[in-house]
Formats: sequence, C-alpha cells, structure tokens
Amino acid sequence: METVNSNAGNNGLRKGFSTGSVSAAAIKASIKYYFKHQKFFRIEIKMPGGENVLLPVAELSKIPPLIPPKVGGIRGRWVSRASVIKDSGDDPDVTNGIKICADFMFLDDADSAVAMLLNEADDIKGNQNQDNQGGQVNRSKNTLMFLHLYEKAGETILTRLPDEVKKYYGKLYIYNIIKHSGFSIILSSSAGIGIVRRQGLPVSPGFPAINPVPFKMIEWAVKEEINGRINDRAGNSAGINQNKLNGIPCNGVLLSILYVPDGGIVAKKTLNPRLGIEGGISILGTTGYVIPISAKAWLGTIKSSLAFLSGNKIDACVYTPGRFSEKTAMKILKDMPKESFIEIGDYVSYSIRKAAGSGIKRVIFAGQFGKIVKISQGARNTNAKYGNLDLKYLGALVKAVLKEHIDIMQEDMAVDLYEKIINSNTSRQAYDYILSLRNVYNPLPDKIFYNILKAAKENLIRMSRGQVNIDIILISYEGKMLAST
Repeated sequence: METVNSNAGNNGLRKGFSTGSVSAAAIKASIKYYFKHQKFFRIEIKMPGGENVLLPVAELSKIPPLIPPKVGGIRGRWVSRASVIKDSGDDPDVTNGIKICADFMFLDDADSAVAMLLNEADDIKGNQNQDNQGGQVNRSKNTLMFLHLYEKAGETILTRLPDEVKKYYGKLYIYNIIKHSGFSIILSSSAGIGIVRRQGLPVSPGFPAINPVPFKMIEWAVKEEINGRINDRAGNSAGINQNKLNGIPCNGVLLSILYVPDGGIVAKKTLNPRLGIEGGISILGTTGYVIPISAKAWLGTIKSSLAFLSGNKIDACVYTPGRFSEKTAMKILKDMPKESFIEIGDYVSYSIRKAAGSGIKRVIFAGQFGKIVKISQGARNTNAKYGNLDLKYLGALVKAVLKEHIDIMQEDMAVDLYEKIINSNTSRQAYDYILSLRNVYNPLPDKIFYNILKAAKENLIRMSRGQVNIDIILISYEGKMLAST
C-alpha cells in the first residue's frame, strides 16, 4: 500500500493526489467518523488502477446537530465533518493546498417525499443500465430526468432544513444516490464545487463538475465504508439486522455534502469560467494522482526509450500522448512488443525527430481527437500554451466533406453544423457534432476523420524529413479505434 510519504516517482519528483482522490478520502472519512468515537489521522481509498493508498486527514469533528429535533420532520442528530488538504506533490497546480470538506448526517426515515424521488431515480437508473444500446437520445432523456429528480430531491431536503442550515450550505446539488438494503445515501455538493452550464464536457449541464473517474472513486469509497460498517456490526453482535446501520431504521436516508470553502476563489484561476463551469473548481483525475515531470526529464525518457529500441534492433514504435491512449493502443496493437510503446506527452516534433535519428523506420501515433486535430493544423507541441485547437480550421475540413455530399446533406444543415463546430465549447463537443452526422449518412464522420488523419500524417512525415513511415490511429473517448491511416 502506498502512503503519501512514499509517493515519489521514478524521476525523483514527488507525486501528489488529484481533487478526485482527495474528495473520495474526505467523504469516506466523514462517514467513518460518523460511526466512530476515536479520531484517526489517515484514510484508505481505492485508486482507479486497483491499488489502495493512505491519505492524511486534516480535520475531524462532530458538530452539534445542524438540524434541530422535529423541525420539518427531520430528526436532530450530530453531523460528522472531515477535511483533507490537496497535496499536488512537486508539480503544484492552482488547487495545491486547497481544503476539500465533507459533512455526513442522517435524515428522517419518515421523509416520504424524498423517498419517492429516490425510488423514481433508482427506476430510471435501472432502466438505463438495461438499455446501454439505447442511443444518445435515450441517454440524454434519462439524464434530463435524473437532473429533474435530483433537483426536486435537493429542493425537498432544503425546505425541511432550518434557515441557518440553508445559509451555511447554500443550494445542494445531488450527483448520485446509492441505494443499500434498507436505506439510501444521497451524495450532494454545495459551495465551491463548480456546476456545469455548457455542453461538451464529460458531465452533463446542471450537474456538479465531478468527472467520471472521481465519480466512481467516490462511489467505491462510500460503498466500501458502509459495507464495512454493516459487516463489522454483523460480525460482532448477535442478531444484528442487515437492513439497519448503527440504529438507522429501514428506509432511512443519509446525506453526504461535499464542498470546498475556497473553491469559488481558486476556480477563477482555472479554465472553468471559459468552459462554462460556474461557482467553483472541478473534481478531476483519471489515475487519482498528480504526476509531476519536468520537460527535461520527459524528453530524457523519450530519448532513453528510443535508445533501448535501437540497441535491441527494434525499428518500429507506438507514440501516445497519454496513459489512456497507450492502454487503448496496446489492446489494438497486440502484436507490438510492450517496450515499443512510448508515452510522449505533448512533445510531438521532438519525438518524431528523435525517432528518425535513432533508426526507427515506422512510427504509429495513437491519440484522441483534440491532439490529432492540433497535429493536422501543424502543431509541433500540442500543449495548450503553444496554441489552441483552431475550430475554424476544423469547420473548414468538415464543410469540404459535406460539400461533396450536397445531395445527401442539405445546404442549410451543413451551414448549421459548421456554425456549431466553430462555436464549440471544447474539442469533444465538436467531435460529438461530427459523430452526429451518422444519423444523416453513416460514412460521413469516417470521411471527415480520414481527412484529419491524412493532414496530420503529412505533417508528421515533414517533421521526420521523410525518414520515417508514419501511420495514425484515432482513439475514441470510449477507448476504441475510431479511424486509422
């Protein structure tokens, strides 16, 4: 098990934890302390890679009941509060040192209005899980229904809280409901956590900006702690009812509130305002870690990897910009030796030139849409500080393909799509607009993607001065091969 003190990478720099990991830790600690009398100073969470890590807990407290007895039908009980400080390691970002807090409390089991909303949401979730092939329309409809029910449940809870509690938390945004046998746990956020207001992000508009991987990490943490509570009680006391959790009766409702006291201030230093995320920071992370690496160290790693291939007479390699692309490429290119996969980050031109100088005859570049579009534009380094994705360039590529199919795509539809693409909030939103063309004529997205890949390939060949054969694989956001040269 890793601890924060042994958190050093192989480049000598200390790695840190993402806001997703810190949030999961704070929520789990608040639940654990709700049922414990003794304080603890670390909390164990499961990371996306499957390993467990220990994070330090900055603060634990049990505060007097925020909900007075028998006010609006909600019982007065203590509130358990935990906070964890985000440590970004040796590559601190603007959220380094920020305090992420979680409160945990019990709501009245007699609150039938909330229970009804929870049951409706659970039914929709069950239907959605059974109909994964239902298409984007059904998924969007379900998302809107979830949002409506979650908003109603949040409003219902707030109306039953006293004024001082409403003032303390502000509006509650529900992002998940975990139903256990006999009780439900509402996961919500409040001040300091951003709310998505625009399309094109991994989270639907109206929901807290908690990305998919942190969402799952929080769910794992809650289930693990609750299951541990039940199993511990069942194992140590005869006749314990599995449907009760330390005296909480059947149909009980537990409420978790995640919040960041300084989130609104810190968010102004991030890209959130530009992306349409209002009021706070995002809860992010794909690996659970913040992995620092200096430019010098990264370039040295690429150079060393190529030297290894040259020394072992391996003349082909696979370049990927990140870990997700690399894992997907390994599944696609099963016959390639693992040592031929090199993660190059944003250093496209450097990596291509070094491949040519190391005797590499063939490079396969596997990446997602945004990076490949930037390369097709001519970007030599795909980091945002060296240039943004040119949406007008992308729109022109799309328009050229649609012009060839004017008999299928009406002119006004083509103009409308062009306008949507050049005004997209993110590259992913533009990507979704292109994919939507399958509803008009299935081959259209493939033709557009091929033209993007062709332009990117030509630019990479120029970077190698014609010394390397290059192919490109476009990886979907679901981790599959979408197109290739």
